[in-house]
Amino acid sequence: SSVDARDIQLRGPRRSRTVAFTLVGDGDRRVRLELPLIENRLVVTGGGREVRRPVVRMEVCVAGFQGPIEVTLNDRTRVDYRVLLGRNLLEGRFIVDVARSLTARPACPVAR
Repeated sequence: SSVDARDIQLRGPRRSRTVAFTLVGDGDRRVRLELPLIENRLVVTGGGREVRRPVVRMEVCVAGFQGPIEVTLNDRTRVDYRVLLGRNLLEGRFIVDVARSLTARPACPVAR
């Protein structure tokens, strides 16, 4: 899973690093967060390049599931969606029909 994050900054000593970043949402709503760094993970981009991205644990709510998942932080300005849901969230919880989109109804508390 990956979320649209800007101004990503690693902070602190190596053993207790945090990541400060700006989370970008609908209507360009922005929230500044700082979370513990889990690791810098090697990921393969849609274009086939290997890059290292910071990983944090975030609480998410998707189609009635609410819980923590690991997400990579990446500037997703050039892609269609601000959030990419990966197997770590979908596996064992959802059935995916690739021929359809936006089929789940919102079933989570409203964020403030």
